Amino acid sequence: MKDEPVSIVVLSYNGRRLLQENLPSVVQAATGRNKGDEIILVDNGSTDGTEEFVKEKFPGVRLLRLETNHFVGAAYNAGVKSCSHRVVILLNNDVRVTPDFIQPLLEYFACENIFSVSSLSLSPGEKRKAERPPYYLLYGGGQTAYHRARFLELGGFHPIYGQYYYEDRDLGYRAWKRGWCSLCVPASVVYHRGEETIRRDPRRSVNLLRFRNRIIFFLSCYDNFWTALGLIIRSIAHTLWCCRPYLLVALVWVYQNRDIILAKRMMDKPFWKFSDRQVARMVRRPVRLKKCKE
Repeated sequence: MKDEPVSIVVLSYNGRRLLQENLPSVVQAATGRNKGDEIILVDNGSTDGTEEFVKEKFPGVRLLRLETNHFVGAAYNAGVKSCSHRVVILLNNDVRVTPDFIQPLLEYFACENIFSVSSLSLSPGEKRKAERPPYYLLYGGGQTAYHRARFLELGGFHPIYGQYYYEDRDLGYRAWKRGWCSLCVPASVVYHRGEETIRRDPRRSVNLLRFRNRIIFFLSCYDNFWTALGLIIRSIAHTLWCCRPYLLVALVWVYQNRDIILAKRMMDKPFWKFSDRQVARMVRRPVRLKKCKE
């Protein structure tokens, strides 16, 4: 199981420069490890020549071209659906991986209740501190391996979150509620610049999406009404204190789409095995490797 082939999905939107810097490290990590490893580049409607660049410079990379920008969640979902293997590693285009980052991730997919395993993400130039054991995460980020069948069973990243923010938190939290856990394995290291694509958007739009999607997450994923309400009130109060003009716009959008948010919640609720409090306790506990199959 440690040497099983994996699928690697890299998502890019007008990120030719980032691919030129980081995709070679992904190809190097996959080359020679297992002949069945596949790399899929999801071109999310780019207009900067990404398609031609990948075809010319990386002929071994399978290109999945989306004619328009499907946003982060939907584009990754398309990539996962096109994969061939049980384990799928999702990477942002601003992530540079280390040559041996794959193997430590695979070891934990022998566990029956594993949903995702993430690499330790460092900033470029940052030195890794003393080695630490694996630990639980609430959700994975842009350097995460997923159990493909469970990813698809959850429906992947939910489209309600739009361009970005909270789609990964939502997915990981819904997995925990079903009893599927997420880990970070510091033995696997990547270097991540962070929000390279998001920086191109106006800051007001970015903050609006972050606030709006936080409210959607609380309303659709928390089983305890009072906990969700308290978190929402706290978020609104903080936004008011900071005099953010997008507050009303976000709340109106949530109200207008309340039926979609409620439908999402009702679709997930029958599968919830653990409460919010139980999930919080599970995430804080030490990793129990004895649950793994031998």
